[in-house]
Amino acid sequence: MIVKAVCVMGVLLMVVVVVVVMVVVVVVVLVGVLAVVVPLVAVHVARMVVPFAMFTVVLAVVMSLVVVDFACVVVIVVVVAVVLVGVLAVVVTFVVVGVVRVVVSFAMVVIFVATMVVVVVLAVVVIMAAMVVVVSIMVVCLATVV
Repeated sequence: MIVKAVCVMGVLLMVVVVVVVMVVVVVVVLVGVLAVVVPLVAVHVARMVVPFAMFTVVLAVVMSLVVVDFACVVVIVVVVAVVLVGVLAVVVTFVVVGVVRVVVSFAMVVIFVATMVVVVVLAVVVIMAAMVVVVSIMVVCLATVV
């Protein structure tokens, strides 16, 4: 009778451990998804979500230390992967934003240079046209004098 009770308690304990591990893994995966998707939407949102994600990851690590050793290893590996993916997503986002800023700055410089070239060309054309008018007036004056 006591053996049956111990077996039932062991099975129940294992079921509870498995449920806790599954909940922790689901929470960690959800945090990982948030940490990957949110930085792609906006950098400012990523700045607010990443600290929350880190807090949730730390909470998940603390919860995982209570469960069986094997479950601890699995959850810690998942948590480390989530943290790495989240950090990588934030770094990639900042790199992409930096590249976009450089490209936009370069485009602004190109537009400025192109505008200056057009202004200079138009100025040269206006000056040439004015010279043609002046020369024409001089020719007409000379023709009337002669």
